Amino acid sequence: MKRKGFTLVELLVVISIIAMLMSILMPALARVKIITHRLLCGVNLRGIGAAMHVYATDFDGDFPVAGGSEATWGTRGYIYKWDATVPNAGWTLEQTAYNRPGANKITISSSLYLLVKYEEVQPKQFVCKSDIGTKVYKAPNVYELYDLWDFGAEPGKFCSYSYHMPYYDSQGNPGFPLTSTSEPGSPVCSDRNPHLDTNVSAAPAARFNAAPHQYEGQNVVFVDGHVEHPKTPNVGLDEDNIWEYGEGQVPSQEGDGAPMFNPTTERSFVDAYLVNENQEYPK
Repeated sequence: MKRKGFTLVELLVVISIIAMLMSILMPALARVKIITHRLLCGVNLRGIGAAMHVYATDFDGDFPVAGGSEATWGTRGYIYKWDATVPNAGWTLEQTAYNRPGANKITISSSLYLLVKYEEVQPKQFVCKSDIGTKVYKAPNVYELYDLWDFGAEPGKFCSYSYHMPYYDSQGNPGFPLTSTSEPGSPVCSDRNPHLDTNVSAAPAARFNAAPHQYEGQNVVFVDGHVEHPKTPNVGLDEDNIWEYGEGQVPSQEGDGAPMFNPTTERSFVDAYLVNENQEYPK
């Protein structure tokens, strides 16, 4: 008589084999996902770098610096009026958005948003898939993307990338905006600064590389447009740490104050220093 189906023992053997194969394959599949996200992040940054050069051809060789380099980068996490569509009396629309003349507090993300506003870069290109808590920005229904001046009222939630600091800090230390003619090997944009990332562990050893890539390194795009994934953040022209201001001073976005640095610390055009808005809206 021909037997139909499997016996219980045979089923258990098949299930155990499948379970064993899954235990072997799952870590490998997870690793493939990590590598894929890392590569996609690098593609994002390469596109951003290319868009910066297109922007530079339209703006006298300058990379985007919203609000002017005389502005002060703070930690309140928003610009004066990110959705300005009507100018204040006697002001231009740009002055209304950035409060110029005025306190002129600025965000890093608003500089990157100029690529959305003027070069039609899509907001999804500013989101790394491994950056937990960050999502693609969508303009409110009453606006078009080109109407706006930043990634909304809480821009840190919609932009995964840091940018070379072009602004003054609260102590009067100047930034150094990069241009298309700056040193080709200058880092211009990268993953989140781990000192300004709510996903970063409090453990000091975990603060050297970017959190989205499991602290194994960070994607960095340079002035000449090439992208690397170095295993340390010491990739400035003088191999300085791109997350630190001067000698070991790190930024903070806690509270409503601006980053505090030693006023005697000096920077120059060869120093790399990349910052971003925190994912959490400063209170």
